[in-house]
Amino acid sequence: MMSLKNIATLCLFLLTTGVALWLINWPPSRSIETLVTETHKQISNLNIDVQKRLTGRTKESKDDINLDSYHLELLGFSDTPRLYPKSVAADVVLPVVVTVATVSNYEGTMKLVDSVQRHLKNHTVVIYDLGLGSYELVKVSHLNFYITLELFRVAYVQDY
Repeated sequence: MMSLKNIATLCLFLLTTGVALWLINWPPSRSIETLVTETHKQISNLNIDVQKRLTGRTKESKDDINLDSYHLELLGFSDTPRLYPKSVAADVVLPVVVTVATVSNYEGTMKLVDSVQRHLKNHTVVIYDLGLGSYELVKVSHLNFYITLELFRVAYVQDY
C-alpha cells in the first residue's frame, strides 16, 4: 500500500508535468507557414497602397493625412524645392560641411576634416569652436584646406 508521502509526490509530479506541457504549448507557436502568409498579405496590402498612390485616387480614406500646403512649403516640400541659397560666393562648392569642435571631440572632428579632404576635395568645412584648447586651435588653423573656423562662445557646453 502506498504511503501518504508517495501519493503526494505522485500528485505533485503529475501537476508539474501538466503545467510544463501547458506552458510549452501556450502561446501557440507561429509556424513558418503562418509567417509566410502574413508577410505575403502585408506585401500585397503595400502593393495595393502604392498602386493607389501612383494612379491617383479620388476618394479619401479616414487614414489619409491632410496637411496644409503652407506648412509643407515651409519644410521644403514644394514643386521647386530650394536646397541651397540663391546666391553663393563663386569659390564655394556646395554643399558646405559644417561641424562643431570641443576638446573632447577634437579627434573626431579632425577625422571628419581628413575624410572631407580625401573625398570632397574642394568643399568648404565650417568648424564652430565650442571650447577648443590652444593646442587644438593652432592645429586647426594650420590645416591646408578650405576651412572657416568660427568662434562660438557659450556659457556652458555639455559633453556627451
